This record gives sequence, structure tokens and C-alpha cells, in this order.
Amino acid sequence: MLGPAPVARPSFAATVRRVRPADAAALFGFYEALSPDSRYARFLSFGRIALDQAEPMAAADGIARCGLVIDVPATGEIVGHLCLEPTERAGLEIGIAVGDAWQGHGVGRALLAAGLAWARRQGVPELYGVALADNARILRLLSSLGVPCAFRPLGDGLVLAKISVASADAHRQRR
Repeated sequence: MLGPAPVARPSFAATVRRVRPADAAALFGFYEALSPDSRYARFLSFGRIALDQAEPMAAADGIARCGLVIDVPATGEIVGHLCLEPTERAGLEIGIAVGDAWQGHGVGRALLAAGLAWARRQGVPELYGVALADNARILRLLSSLGVPCAFRPLGDGLVLAKISVASADAHRQRR
């Protein structure tokens, strides 16, 4: 029996940086290029975003809202995006997407580490995110961040992730 053909692994010569308003078109292109499954995992719908929806994502102020991207310096191609947005709770809502070819190569981990560091500097106590209950990859990643992460079923195949922003060292010192 033949298995799937090997897929060329992209090299991780990319950098995490704050999103800029000038990134709106590239961010729109990034989300357009996601597979339907990846887009569904990010937005919990199969819909597409419009350019005018990408513009606010690219305008995160870095004070109350955080937007981070990983791009490939040689091409400027965005391969991952993380946003932290205010919610009614004391924490922020987290949203993350990684380009299909880049999943499993450390892009999501790098974005989440940078997002946690930003949230710590801002004094944000917790991050919240809604994920598909069967999205094992993101649930494993969130559980492996070195900070407490709790999952609560929401029904309809969704879970709410609650991520403590304090560093792993701070949690060890409290025990």
C-alpha cells in the first residue's frame, strides 16, 4: 500500500513582529489562502473575510489590542497571525491561524509565546479562546505553553480555553 507523498517542509526563516496597518492586504491574502478546514478552525465558519475586515486586524494598537504576524523576510509572505482582543471578561480573547504549509513547524508556538509575553507586559491576567473540541493540534499546543490552561466544553463541538498569563516560574513559586 502506498502512503501519502512526502511534503516538502518549509524552512523556518521567519520572524515574529507586530502587525502594521500596511499589512491589511497581505493579511487578507493570508486568510484567503487558508484551506477551508483551517479557515473553519480559526473563525468557526466556512466564510471568507473581506479586505475591510482585515484592516482592523492590521490596526491593533499594541496597547489594548495585540496583533502579531510571522512573515518570511525574503518575500514578506505572512505565514501566521495572532490577535488578542478585549472581551467582557478581565482577559483577552485569542485568535490564531497558521498557513497550511507552515502548520506543525513552530509558527503557532512562536506566535503564542510572543502573545503571552505581550500580555504579561500589559498585566493581562488571562486569555480566552474558543476552539473546536476535535482540534487536537491547538489543544495540545495550548496545553504545552508552560502556563495553566483549562478547557471547558461549550457544546456544539466547541471548548473554551482559559489560559493563565503568569509565567511558569510564577506558578511554581506560588505552590
